[in-house]
Amino acid sequence: GGGGGGGGGGASGSGAAASSGGGDGKKDRQDGTETPPWYDQLVLAEDREQVKDEQRRKEEEVAAQQERRRSAWQQEMQKQAEEERLRREEDRRRKEIAAEAERLRILEKLRKEREEEQKRLREQKWMEQEEEVTARVNAVWRQREQVARRQREEEEMAARMEEEQKLRAKLEEELANRPRIAFGVKAQVVPQKILIPQAPPPQPP
Repeated sequence: GGGGGGGGGGASGSGAAASSGGGDGKKDRQDGTETPPWYDQLVLAEDREQVKDEQRRKEEEVAAQQERRRSAWQQEMQKQAEEERLRREEDRRRKEIAAEAERLRILEKLRKEREEEQKRLREQKWMEQEEEVTARVNAVWRQREQVARRQREEEEMAARMEEEQKLRAKLEEELANRPRIAFGVKAQVVPQKILIPQAPPPQPP
């Protein structure tokens, strides 16, 4: 194409030279310096090739620009899709974290409730044991008090009986030691007052 252009330029120069030669075309035809017809056809063909090359270059540029736009659009779509995937992944991870936190909260609540229930049952069992021990101790003390009260009553009864026996024996001895009364004389016997000590009344337990 460049050589053709140069040839075209040379042809133009030759034509100009032929024109500047005073229009002596007849002499050029005679000496063989006239531009041959095939050369003009070659120049026209080269010009057509240049036009085709320019048209092809423009088409290729348009196609390249469309390809660049398509590639940019595809990259933008891929970027948006990746951002959407990351957003969904982040939402899923956040929901999983929230669900795990809720599960741990429920487990902790159940653990505390179970510990409180076990503590309540232990305290209830201790109270029942303490009440049982207290009832047993009270029963033993009541039994001891009853035994002690019966023993005191028996001791007091024995002491009264012994005192009565002593007084009776003393009275019989005094009666036996009195002088005998002469026959025909009626003796006047004055009964002697006998004081028997009374035991104090039993105290209530």
